[in-house]
Amino acid sequence: MTLKYFIVEIFLVVIFLSSNLFAQLKVENLKCEYKSNPLGISELKPRLSWILTSSERSQYQSSYQILVSSSIDKLNNGDGDLWDSKRQISDETISVQYGGQPLCSGSRCWWKVRVWNQDNLISDWSLPGFWSIGLLTFFDWKAGWIGYDSIPYIEDTYEKVISREAEWIWKSSDYENSDICTVYFKKNFTIDSLNSIDSAIVLMTADDKFTFYLNDSLIGKTPDNGTWNNIYKYECKKYLRQGKNKINIMVENLSKSTAGLLFDFKYKNNGKICKIVSNNTWLFSLNNNSNDSLWSKVYDIGGYSVLPWGIIDGYYRYIRMPEVIYMRKSFKAKFPVDYATIYSSAKGVYHLMINGIRASNDILSPGWTDYTKRIYYQTYDLTDKINQGDNVISVSLGDGWYSGYLGPFAMREAYGSKRYFVSKLVISYHV
Repeated sequence: MTLKYFIVEIFLVVIFLSSNLFAQLKVENLKCEYKSNPLGISELKPRLSWILTSSERSQYQSSYQILVSSSIDKLNNGDGDLWDSKRQISDETISVQYGGQPLCSGSRCWWKVRVWNQDNLISDWSLPGFWSIGLLTFFDWKAGWIGYDSIPYIEDTYEKVISREAEWIWKSSDYENSDICTVYFKKNFTIDSLNSIDSAIVLMTADDKFTFYLNDSLIGKTPDNGTWNNIYKYECKKYLRQGKNKINIMVENLSKSTAGLLFDFKYKNNGKICKIVSNNTWLFSLNNNSNDSLWSKVYDIGGYSVLPWGIIDGYYRYIRMPEVIYMRKSFKAKFPVDYATIYSSAKGVYHLMINGIRASNDILSPGWTDYTKRIYYQTYDLTDKINQGDNVISVSLGDGWYSGYLGPFAMREAYGSKRYFVSKLVISYHV
């Protein structure tokens, strides 16, 4: 063999080897449960996925191997103490289910993947991925809900605002096409002491006309040019009696058409707002009989926004937002921090900070759910935010969907009246 041919053969071998190396697959974009490095998942056998890249066409995976370790050091050393899948003959790259050691609340898992192509050439290991398990049971929390119960209840500052509890009532279900008639309504209630009454306001209307009496005193009636789509307001404190009180209202339906009564009475008793509203506890009579036994139970049509009336003209409110609750807790980290994870949630919405730094970019956490069935929680990595020595965790707590304005008619307290926060901080130290 001449030197010329020898050089050519060496050159071809180099081209062949570099070509095969160039054609190898590369494993990228590791995902667990379709997320990159998710924290606090609830799936104990999560699905693992990855994508393959190559500079050559027609490359595909013929088998794979997954390593899962309980620490990044073990993973870097090739110790899959949680799971070593070994080489699996498969071209699957999506939703490969974890099949290693049982996981539990707070488990932390580092993982990587390598693959073989159709020519049995092995790729390099991927860059590490990570996932952690959240708190799976109530007992894993070991934390209680905290709040600030002393915040006073804030009633909407209102003009002509009917309480959401008030309902349209009539004598029967023919309210949409009632005969011309006069119907008498009444409601009795008791006040223990007049000395504790701060104010007493009635808001009401009727279709077509009303005349309103409280304890046999004429309080008001529909003006001559008045209509049902106006709300009428009366101050009634001076007409109240200690002990038994009675409300009597005469409603006239002047044409064969819709008919009904809507009534809302609010009074403050020792600072507490009490309400008497039109509902199915009221009685009616067609002749204002003095014998209570001859009165009948009213027909309950529905809430103040019910059709055919809908939202009444003049219905408006000045929305007043309650104060934000601020809470904080100081603590010491005695040693250098290996990792720190916080689990948190709220009945309301919260904004979490560590040492004056936002815990995440999330807003309005934990989000809106049916709070009667479930409340989401968040998991945040605080490792880089906690200092050795003194630290402060703080939270600002708003009402959000839980106790704030919600729905097409902007009613409050759909799920509860008070806001609460719960969290658990887990710190592992370098010792």
